[in-house]
Amino acid sequence: PHCERRSLAAMPLGRSSHSRLGRALPRWRLHCIEAWVFVYDESEDLRWDAGLNASGVATSGDAPWVRYYHRSGFKFGYFRAALTPAATAAYEYILLVDADCTFDTFGVGDFLGVLRRHELRIAQPA
Repeated sequence: PHCERRSLAAMPLGRSSHSRLGRALPRWRLHCIEAWVFVYDESEDLRWDAGLNASGVATSGDAPWVRYYHRSGFKFGYFRAALTPAATAAYEYILLVDADCTFDTFGVGDFLGVLRRHELRIAQPA
């Protein structure tokens, strides 16, 4: 879709979340949400067919709006390292999504409506 306003969903995920991620991404794309997935275990299947570059970052060929980061650490370490002001400046909203969030059935359009109505700049759906 044509996106005048883009948002970013940043999420640390492991093997148990792969199928939910696959269900969520096409719906999120309809709302102009790009995803940065921080793979915290050895889940080869979470990287799909994308090849990781030297810095541990991959982009899926089937879903170029999804970036995968594979490195050891914890979620706030991922967020702090990757979600810098320069890297996130182009996004209207940054969603910090935990793996235990039901993001595959999450009403992201409604959520973005709440953010816009209340002029919030960052959110963590729970």
